[in-house]
Amino acid sequence: MNAPRPSWQHEPCPPWCVTEHHEDDLLGDRFHDSAGTYLTVSVPDEDAPAGTSAAELFLSRFRRVGEPEEWIHLEVDAHVQPGLTISPESARALARTLLAVAGTD
Repeated sequence: MNAPRPSWQHEPCPPWCVTEHHEDDLLGDRFHDSAGTYLTVSVPDEDAPAGTSAAELFLSRFRRVGEPEEWIHLEVDAHVQPGLTISPESARALARTLLAVAGTD
């Protein structure tokens, strides 16, 4: 059975939210968060024997409770470098552009 919604949460969670919200959540911690998705990608690496190595990308979706804007967050190798946060529209434009640049075989 689901726990009751905290008094500060005036709307239901979006279907993708996996966060357990609690009455005592701090104001700055009140987010709807999706489950993260990891993707292993090849990156150039002059020090590797094959000239490439693997990097882990982490992608997630979030929005602050009570606000309409959703965001997509991308991190490379979990906190090694600063992440990138973009709107869902920008993420879709990025996906289209990546497909166009990568081409088809």
